[in-house]
Formats: sequence, C-alpha cells, structure tokens
Amino acid sequence: MTRLHRILTFTGPMFFALALFLATPASAKWIPTTRTNIDTNPHGATVYLVTPEGTETALGLTPLSRTRLPRGLITLRFRLEGYEDLVETVEIKTRILSFVFNMVREIKPSVLDFISDKEFEGATVTVDGKKEGALPTSVTVPPGRHQVVVTKDGYEEWERWIDTTEGQKVAFEVVMKTSAKAKGSILATSVPSGGEVRVNGAPRGTTPTVVDGVEPGDQLVEVFLDGYAPWQQKVTVGPGERAVVDARLETAGGGSGTLRVVTDVDGAMVWIDGEQAGPAPVTKADIPAGTHLVEARAEGYAKATGEAEVRRGETAVVRLSLADATRQATGTVRVVASVSGAMASIDGGPAQPVPLVRDDVSAGTHFVTVTAPGYAEWKKSVSVTPGGIVEVVADMGTAGRLEVDIRGKGPAEVFLDGKLLGPAPLKTDIATGTYHLTVKRADGKMEEHDIAIGTGSAVKITAKFDAAKVRHRAMPFSAQNIDKGFGTIDLGLSWPYIFVARVNGGVWRNMDIGVSFRSALDTINEVELRAKYQVARSRAFAFAGELGVGFGFGADSRNTFMTRLTTLSSILISEKVAATARVGFTVYTDRLGPKDEIGTEGRDGGIMFQAGLSLEARLSKHINFYLLFEGEPFTDHRKILDLGVFKDAKSLGIWVASGISVLF
Repeated sequence: MTRLHRILTFTGPMFFALALFLATPASAKWIPTTRTNIDTNPHGATVYLVTPEGTETALGLTPLSRTRLPRGLITLRFRLEGYEDLVETVEIKTRILSFVFNMVREIKPSVLDFISDKEFEGATVTVDGKKEGALPTSVTVPPGRHQVVVTKDGYEEWERWIDTTEGQKVAFEVVMKTSAKAKGSILATSVPSGGEVRVNGAPRGTTPTVVDGVEPGDQLVEVFLDGYAPWQQKVTVGPGERAVVDARLETAGGGSGTLRVVTDVDGAMVWIDGEQAGPAPVTKADIPAGTHLVEARAEGYAKATGEAEVRRGETAVVRLSLADATRQATGTVRVVASVSGAMASIDGGPAQPVPLVRDDVSAGTHFVTVTAPGYAEWKKSVSVTPGGIVEVVADMGTAGRLEVDIRGKGPAEVFLDGKLLGPAPLKTDIATGTYHLTVKRADGKMEEHDIAIGTGSAVKITAKFDAAKVRHRAMPFSAQNIDKGFGTIDLGLSWPYIFVARVNGGVWRNMDIGVSFRSALDTINEVELRAKYQVARSRAFAFAGELGVGFGFGADSRNTFMTRLTTLSSILISEKVAATARVGFTVYTDRLGPKDEIGTEGRDGGIMFQAGLSLEARLSKHINFYLLFEGEPFTDHRKILDLGVFKDAKSLGIWVASGISVLF
C-alpha cells in the first residue's frame, strides 16, 4: 500500500473541509452566520437583506427555514403585494432563532364621484363635516360609513349616508330641489300705539301694523316712540306664518324690575350682563328695564346662556340648563374593522357590532376596543371635539393562544415584552409575532422565555422555579464549549507523551479556556495555554476553533516553543456521547540539544498538519471517558520526540491519549 493511499485511508473525508478552507482566497473576509427561521403573517412575502450601504439581497419567500444570516444587528425588508413594506432590525445570535413578523395590510381608500347638471355646479360638498370642494368633484375617503351633504343657496339640502368598501369607486348624480319656503309676516302692536316699527333696521310703518313679505327665520323688531325708551325683540318667522310682537314701551330714563335666575345645577355661578351676581338661584332687584344677557357656569358643565326681558315693576324669571349645554358638547365616533363579526366598545362600555356609530360621545379622550374571534384585541385612544367626527379603522391582526402555568409555590405574574398580562395560570389570545416572556414570582424569582406566536397556534409554558439550573454536560475535547462557571480536569496516559493533564473552565457564553501539561519524561515536558470558541451549536452538532500557545523544557538543554490552531466538528448524542473530527496545524521551533550528543545543534522548526478523532462518553454524573487519536499525514513529525526515552522507539508521528474527565 502506497504512502498516499495510507494517508487517504487514515484521514477520510475530514480533509475535504480543510481543502475548501485552504482554497478560500486570503483576501476574503469570513463572516460568521447562524441558521435562522423567518416567517410572516400572512406567508409569501419576499425577504431582502439590507446592507449598511443600502443595497438589498433577496433571500426568498416566507416561510424561510434555517436560512443563514450574518450574526449581529441586521436589517430585513419584507414586500408583499397588497401590504405595506415592512423594515425590521433584528439581532442574529449563535443559537437558532425563529422570527414571525406581522404584515400590515395596505388599506385601499374609496373614491366618491359627485356629478350634476350645470344648474347645480358650484354647490358645496361636505363629507363627514369637512368641506371637500364644489360640484362636480371627487373625494377620497377610508372604507366605512360616511355622511355627505351638498348645499347651495336657493336649494334644499341634499344629504346621503354612504357605506363604502375598500378600493370601491362610487358615483352619485346630485339633483337638488328648489327651496319652497314661503315668506311670512309680523303683527306689531305697542302700548301706547303709534310707535315706528323697524324690521332688521328697515322702517315698516307704525303700530299697530302688519309687516308682510318677511323672509322665514330670525328677525329683529324694534319700536321707537318719542318720550319712550327704544324697544326691541327677536322673533322667529316661519314659512307662511305670522309672528306677533307686543311692545310695552317704558318712559325714557326710568323704570326697573326684578330678575330671578334659576339653574338645574345647584350652586352654579350666575353672571348678568358680564357681572357676577352670585350662586344660583339668584334674585336681583333694580334691574333696568330692557333686555339683559344671563350666563351660568359650573365645574364639569358647559356654559349655559340666555336673554332676559325685564319690564318696569315686574319680575322676569330665567331658567338655564347646564346639563343640556353639556350634552351639546359631544362628538361622533365611527368604528369600522378590517374583518367581519367584530365587536366594538368605547371606554369599556357594552360591546356593539361593527360598524358602530356613536354620536353622543363627550368631548375629550376615549379608548376604543375592538375584538373578533381568532384575532388579537385591538385598542386605540381617540380625541373627540364638540361637534367633531372621529373615524376609527381597526386593522385586526391574527392571533395565537398563549397558556402559562407554574409549578411550585405561587403566586406569580406574567409579563410580555415588559407589559403585565395578568396572574398565572393564564390563558389568552396574543397577536402573532415574537415576544420575550417573563414569569415573576412574589419572592422575586423569575423565569424567562423567548416565544413565537403563530396564527392559530398554541404556545404552552410551564414555569419551574424550583428546578435546578439547566447546564450542558461538559465534553472538553469536543466543539461544545464548557458552560460559564463550570470546569473539568482531564487526566490520561498517552504516546509519545507518557502522561497528560488538563484543567479547563467556562469563562464566557461561547468560550472556555484551559492549561495543559504533557510529559515525555526527560525528553521534553510542555505546558500549553489554550482557548476554545464555539462558533455554532445545535442539539446534535457543534463547530469550534481552538488556539493554543505552549513551551517546554527537557534534558540536554532541550527546549520548545509552539503555537497551534485546530478546528473541531462534533456530533453530539443526547449529551452522553461526543464524536469529534479534529483538523489543524502546529508551528513549532525546538532546540534538540548539544552537537556532541546528538550530532547536530541549533533549532529544528516547521509546520505540522494534524488530523484526528476524539471520542467522549459519559461514565457517571461527574466522570467522562475519553479517547484521542491524532496523526501527521502530510508532514514529518517533530524530531525532538525521537530523542531521550524514544531513541529506540520512534514516535511514528502519531499521538494517542486515553483517560477520564472529572466534571465540576
């Protein structure tokens, strides 16, 4: 069998991975990656990896399973027709993570087209209380129910309630009727008679008289008579109706009466002609005859106003309703939802079917809650102004089920992304996505979980506060790092070194360090400092890199210095067995000894390529058995290991070690 054939038989497929590594250009920068699961709700979104320079690389359509992504903070962009673009920044770690992102549906507005004959052009179009232009016009509105009012002088008001769906275009032909309001009249009398009558400032005869051709609506009637104080009164004239006014004229410069003001809120403060008169009910004498402005105010109520007509020697009574004024300070809230069968409530009140229109919502801030079977609860705060209209569109997100239970002593509270959900045990619907769940007991003990809620799925968590801390079983010769705070002592017999010992400890999440001692008796004794970093790990596989630096001394003035880099690929079986492929190289420089004893002097140096296997198996809770084999298939072995006790038994360029690992 040729030497090359023996080499290939010895190394097997392990060298294929090393050949790929050596074939990589030196200028290429190796970027560590982790397999990651990415999904969206709904599926089918295109996922792009966005670089810091702004370029985008398509990764595929969701759901993506075990896609390699660079570690650290990365930016992902999601695109799906009919939905808004979504940009998310996530942190990729060394362990496999699963992310679920909710796509926000792009709600297409509705379009209302209003057309008309030339006769009605220029009429004002108002939608939901907001002027939107003049006929003809097009108005874009969100899906839902809307009020449309068209007005023009000389025509009756045109009003419609319109229900629209997403993306719908609706056309309306506006036909307005000519106003058929008939004019009215006013019968004006006075005591004494003969006073001049004026309507809205225009002379219209003397009392008693009938004023014809009066436009319907409020009119100001005044009566003037020499020697008497001017008299005035507002009257409302209905279409085709006659209003009657009777002016009781007071002599000029004299006359007063009494004014009494009562309210429906006890203690309301009363003002007469802008001057504070005291709390209601209030009675004021010596009020000059004529018309006076009366106001009432109370905390928590809107201001109520009125007019009082005081006549000489008489008592005028004015009643003001602050409750009615408060009821007028309301607005309208309209609620629609993106799904059918939804129910809405305002400020925790009774739930009502959606679409919901409430025109009696008091001015101020209110909370709207929308629920639907199979969807996460939707909440939003709205600000209502007097007479205003607030349109609320609830874009419901699909939900999954979260169930949290506890073992051991209670009580405990459940937090989701830092927000309190309620006491455990807990069962509730949660919007799809990824969350950080914390279960905190009253004594301060906590248990944390990273969870992913999918559409229609159920996530069940049981908090085991009294359970022992979970740790991975240490396999010090494998690619799996030793957990932080734990360690091992490895003892064994070997060839060509006679005795080997190692002390190892976990110092970081993915790293452990250690010191090794190898003794070949008087030939050489070496000490090596090493560090192992776990690059990737799953339940059944781990990959790591190990760096070692060492030195040694022996008889006949021998000394050594070496540095070693080894890659480790392990198969892990139920944390009971670990089989590891080891590939690496060692750079060394050795002083072999005096010339008069070994026929040479100076130093022997070089690079050794090494490949091998290690096997570790659990013997008991704290004891492992290990077997290690390494060879040098492509390079000459170190000459220093052919000296001393090995003069008559060459080292053969192999290293075999076997022993136990004590875990602590």
